[in-house]
Amino acid sequence: MNAANVRTPAVGIDSVAQQARLVGLWDTAPGLKGFLTTVDHKQIGIRYIVTAFIFLALGGIEALVMRLQLAGPNLSLLTPDQYNQLFSTHGMTMIFLYASPILSGFSNYLWPLLLGSRDMAFPRLNALSYWIYLAAGIFLYAGFLTGNGPNDGGRCQLHRDRDADACARHVAQPHAHSDLGHAHRQCC
Repeated sequence: MNAANVRTPAVGIDSVAQQARLVGLWDTAPGLKGFLTTVDHKQIGIRYIVTAFIFLALGGIEALVMRLQLAGPNLSLLTPDQYNQLFSTHGMTMIFLYASPILSGFSNYLWPLLLGSRDMAFPRLNALSYWIYLAAGIFLYAGFLTGNGPNDGGRCQLHRDRDADACARHVAQPHAHSDLGHAHRQCC
């Protein structure tokens, strides 16, 4: 016996039927159902990255609108309340919808590959984390578009004319995806 044979453990070989069953469980279903229900870490990682870059573009457009508002004195592109909402939405977009998720996307894609594993430890939790992230972004922008966005720099203090609960949800929902993702990667 040479040294390589002594150090290599004997691994059982699955039958063809067992291999086919596992491939059927691990593969993503075709079509819309597969798109919505995939638990493949690479696809989820790519979704995080693409979605984060879309939010980066939206944050850049927000920065451009703020610069246009401040380009000259007494410009009325936005009302003061709209400007405050845009300012807060821009800050939350850049931190919670771009900076943190772009790192989550790269770690979702690369972590199992670096470890040599087939997938993340909890692939459904990984998928849930992405969908919460996407819903948080949609919720944040829906609040801004309806005039109910956060308007105080992300501090969410009580105001007579604002719903403090809605403001707190704008801040807390992006954290939920981040917390789920970080807890999930700690288990790997």
